[in-house]
Amino acid sequence: MLVNKKELRSILRVSPPTLDRVIERYGRAFPVVERGANGRHWQFDSDAVLAFVADKEAERDQAYREREEAVQQLAFPFGHNGGPALDGNEPAPLKPAELLMLAKVRKLQREEEYELGRLVRVSEIMPALQDALATLRVNLRAMVFRFAEERDSSEIETNALLRAINDCQVACVEQIRRACNKLDSQTDSDAGQGQAAAE
Repeated sequence: MLVNKKELRSILRVSPPTLDRVIERYGRAFPVVERGANGRHWQFDSDAVLAFVADKEAERDQAYREREEAVQQLAFPFGHNGGPALDGNEPAPLKPAELLMLAKVRKLQREEEYELGRLVRVSEIMPALQDALATLRVNLRAMVFRFAEERDSSEIETNALLRAINDCQVACVEQIRRACNKLDSQTDSDAGQGQAAAE
């Protein structure tokens, strides 16, 4: 069935920029019946596009599985602290070349997870979390004032409730900040190990 860009976006359930990026990424390999120009609409065979997308997803999943298997094979010889276990005792420390390889493997894993949308960068998620918490704070304060007005609460009761909500929010923000700092420090630690091994 022939469809235009808008109809194709609806079928694929993607935004205009996403579809444009996909078309640009795959270039002539992407199944286009007619490219839009000078008042002419883009035309696609929806069945061909769906088959193309399914093939690409299968290729991506296969590549991910192969990479996972390769990582497992690399990780298998190492004990829980990284080095090979010796007679059931504490694993021996890794050699510099092994540390470098392990850091590279972890970096590849993170990049793959990010590309597949299974992982987000702290720097990308923090502004969204801060915006969400700010919106939540405004809405909660409004709700408290409505509640206080309906119940004819005293100013002392209202302020006590606002302080309790504020304390909860501060604790929540601090917990998120600690979790993000921990993620950042783990990433830095992996990178530092690889850098030290390289030197």
